[in-house]
Amino acid sequence: MPQAQPELKKYLDKRLFVQLNGSRKVIGVLRGYDVFLNIVLDEAVEEKPGGEKVRIGMCVCSTTFKPQCRAEC
Repeated sequence: MPQAQPELKKYLDKRLFVQLNGSRKVIGVLRGYDVFLNIVLDEAVEEKPGGEKVRIGMCVCSTTFKPQCRAEC
């Protein structure tokens, strides 16, 4: 039986916090996604250990796993 996909449509054009493999954290505006949950973030910033923030710009998070996401207010 196919597994239900998370509903990301409601998060389009909203700022998301995404935790990736290796404790990497990225915050950006969700611009798009596909059925494989690859997501496109704009205005993305990576939070490094120690609080350092690195501007990435636009990035694609390739999700061969289930990332942890939450909307930023």
